[in-house]
Amino acid sequence: MKRGIVICLLGGLLAVTSYGQTRFEKIESVPEKELAKLGVPEKNYSDANIYGHVINAKTGEHVPYINILVRGTNQGAAADETGHYLLVNLPEGEHIIRAQSIGFKSKEVKVTMKKGITKEVNFVLEPDFINTEGIVVTANRNEISRKDATNVVNVLDGKMLQKTQSINIAEGLNFQPGLRVENNCQNCGFTQLRMNGMEGPYTQLLIDGHPVMSALSGVYGLEHIPSEMIDRVEVIRGGGSVLYGANAIAGTVNIITKEAVKNSFEAAATRGIIADGISDNVLSFNSSITSDDYNTGMYLFAQHRNRDPFNANPDELWDADGNGVAETKDDFSELSEMNSTSFGMRAFHRFNQRNKFSLEYHHLGEYRRGGNKFDLQPHFSDITEQARSIVNGGSFTYDWLSGDLKHEVSVYNSLQMVDRETYYGAEQDPNAYGVTEELTNVAGGQYTGHLDNLFFAKATLLGGVEYRYSDLDDKKQLTNQTLPITRQEINNLGAFLEAEWDFDGLQLRTGLRADKHSLMDEVIVNPRVNLLIDINAASQLRMTYSNGFRAPQVFDEDLHIEVAGAQAVRTVNDEDLGAERSASYSLSLDNSGSVGAWQSYFLAEAFYTNLSDQFVKEIQINDNGDAVLYRSNGNGAEVYGINIEGKLAPSDDTDLSIGWTLQRSRNKQAETLWESEDGEQTVATRNILRTPDNYGYFVWNFRSEKSWGFTFNGTFTGEMKVPHLVNPDTEYTVIEKTPVFFDAGLRVHYRMPVKKGNVELFGGVKNMFDHYQSDFDAGINRDAGYIYGPAMPRLFYLGVKLKG
Repeated sequence: MKRGIVICLLGGLLAVTSYGQTRFEKIESVPEKELAKLGVPEKNYSDANIYGHVINAKTGEHVPYINILVRGTNQGAAADETGHYLLVNLPEGEHIIRAQSIGFKSKEVKVTMKKGITKEVNFVLEPDFINTEGIVVTANRNEISRKDATNVVNVLDGKMLQKTQSINIAEGLNFQPGLRVENNCQNCGFTQLRMNGMEGPYTQLLIDGHPVMSALSGVYGLEHIPSEMIDRVEVIRGGGSVLYGANAIAGTVNIITKEAVKNSFEAAATRGIIADGISDNVLSFNSSITSDDYNTGMYLFAQHRNRDPFNANPDELWDADGNGVAETKDDFSELSEMNSTSFGMRAFHRFNQRNKFSLEYHHLGEYRRGGNKFDLQPHFSDITEQARSIVNGGSFTYDWLSGDLKHEVSVYNSLQMVDRETYYGAEQDPNAYGVTEELTNVAGGQYTGHLDNLFFAKATLLGGVEYRYSDLDDKKQLTNQTLPITRQEINNLGAFLEAEWDFDGLQLRTGLRADKHSLMDEVIVNPRVNLLIDINAASQLRMTYSNGFRAPQVFDEDLHIEVAGAQAVRTVNDEDLGAERSASYSLSLDNSGSVGAWQSYFLAEAFYTNLSDQFVKEIQINDNGDAVLYRSNGNGAEVYGINIEGKLAPSDDTDLSIGWTLQRSRNKQAETLWESEDGEQTVATRNILRTPDNYGYFVWNFRSEKSWGFTFNGTFTGEMKVPHLVNPDTEYTVIEKTPVFFDAGLRVHYRMPVKKGNVELFGGVKNMFDHYQSDFDAGINRDAGYIYGPAMPRLFYLGVKLKG
């Protein structure tokens, strides 16, 4: 059934591709008037056209490939390689034509179009070295200027991923304020994103605005999504459950896939070396194809990565024979073996200026293994955590716009299927194999109305309905049988309604969302209020309040079976586990301006989140002698702090970005981490573990005129407290304080022009000072979860890229 759905999706892709190809052909065999006699309506062309060019205000040169959009419609074009564009058959009436692209400040021109009239509209764009005025969609589910959004929206674009040599989204998210990606397992390298100090499941991950990232795909999922797939990542810190449902407590990360904007291709190969004989190699490709009228386009991508396992402490000895003498060298990996292949596409077709259909598909395949004895089958090793994952997903979206441009309707469906074969076992256990499957489907629709008067002023009204279905089937493969472990079907029906009033210098947005989750008896209602005040042309003040919730279902890391002390540890929900609720507040002030060639941006954002009945975990030994991590409701927690972001560009040759977070993450009462059988000894803390009180990043770019440049970047992680299992027999766990870490990187590139493109040679180093954890456990009884600091040791790389 699941595979059939995916095959249907692929069939739809081929159909749209074929349809797009036929659009390029002009059929003259039957006159349109003759077709009208047969009942086929005659095409109604307005012949209202706009042509023009785009000029760089600094250099006076034409700028190629700038996006030219007709605001409020689905119509647009891209300037060609000479910087010229053409828009044809626009609707009659008044329009706002917008020129926009990364690296330039957007500009809008108001034009009145009449049938049969062609007008010339030229644009002169100012360079935007720090990208403060881009278009975002996550703030209110519609395209809006970043400066006009009532939420603070941070954007991680493809250029930043390239500059920091981020192979996937997990590596790139560290360069955003309030975000930190951490590695939680020595064996398999399971990563999670912390936003404002809160664990991964508190953040709602979206693909093209849809919450299709499931519980199962969340495990290793951040490393599955390649940079080749990503146009940009939009980040909203703070509760967003009003628009996007459960889990959007810490914030929302919207992964927006690339769409074709011009005819181009790019291929790259990178060779990385971690240590002698240990490599990390990447091959990538992408291509963009569009029709001459920009009404049909397709973007294709592919990426392959192969990484060897890495052992950080091969000379450390451990007691393998149990005779009390440590005489065996450690051969367990700290960095897992990885082999992944990803490919996919995104296609679109505009039927006319008011109707657009989009289709996206991605295949993410990965094999990873950690532990020891990699040349043997997993059940002949001392410890192995192995996962072979295949993710097939995709979506379609249909956008419709009314003739008067005041009403918009969008309907969509997203589907993702995950097949995962695993081995989580130790001491040559033949019964540690498992198979997990999950199907997630998200279907919905939304309406946007631009109203002349709503109660007391002109307003924008947004409303919609979204249905999310998830079917999870987790099984254990025993020697002679298959044993069901978890079967969970989840349904969630949500409806949301928001209104935004735009006064002179002030915007007010209020919203409400209701969710009926199948694991909860009551309907969850979450409100949201946002206020944006324009202090002056350069400064803005934002205030937000929102509620959020998490349902008591199986979440991301709970499907990862940690191997600690030579035994598997599985998370189990308490029978009385209830929903977790939150209330979030934020206050931010930002300023952007320019003096001569200097451009600058500064943001200070204070945040506070109050958690009620938050989920807490405690390791216990059950009646069968198995280690179980029980999850129950705690007494509440508070997360508060300040995010600071600054950008400075003295010229078009160089720019600097800095982000810093100061925060506190505390339980309202001490939570027990470990307790002795007699109850006389306990380990408890009010700290939310694995959360530093301060962390940050910087990125410094320098580029010479069209030839070479470099990027120097780094992330800083302050001290934090982490759990450490030191006695697997009693599950005795202590709390360790980690040292400070500074992970610095350098990338240098040189470009050589070739016919209709260029060749780029690049190289650099990640974690150049090799600030890597130095106190890993050794041997079969090690705590695989005792890992912190940078995700990788020092890595040198060289590569070549061909662009055309």
